[in-house]
Amino acid sequence: MTIRTPVGPGSLVHRIEAAFEHTSLPLDAEISMPTYDDEGTAAYFRGKTWRGHTARQLRRLDFSLTVMTAEAFAYFLPAYMLADIKQPEDADTISEALLFHLSPNIAANEQRCRRIVTLLSQPQREAVAEYFEHVRQRDGECEEGEFEDALRLLRS
Repeated sequence: MTIRTPVGPGSLVHRIEAAFEHTSLPLDAEISMPTYDDEGTAAYFRGKTWRGHTARQLRRLDFSLTVMTAEAFAYFLPAYMLADIKQPEDADTISEALLFHLSPNIAANEQRCRRIVTLLSQPQREAVAEYFEHVRQRDGECEEGEFEDALRLLRS
């Protein structure tokens, strides 16, 4: 059994940045799934990298997590995690939304959830798992099983 030492927010930020440093930006056409209204998702994210977003911007775009393609979700995932770590009050429910989309037993689309995780490299999966451990220690408000569900998938 591995015992993990709690990760400080600064250290976690660096691990996330390092894990996602060399990911490729999805093509513009691949940002959101075809829908009648992506609520500005493609327009906002088109031409942007995962760096430089504020929690306030991403909180307004938390619906984007629902309509992003799996590729775009995997690419922009660090933006949401970093915003939540750096500005948790402005991020508000971002951590809950990420947990929802990355927990196969509660995700609205289990197949999409599993596809997102398969797009992540092992270091990226580890960074996301550490993020969820950070959120669990910081907030402690989600059901234990929800975190375990996501962590099991990320570590499989």
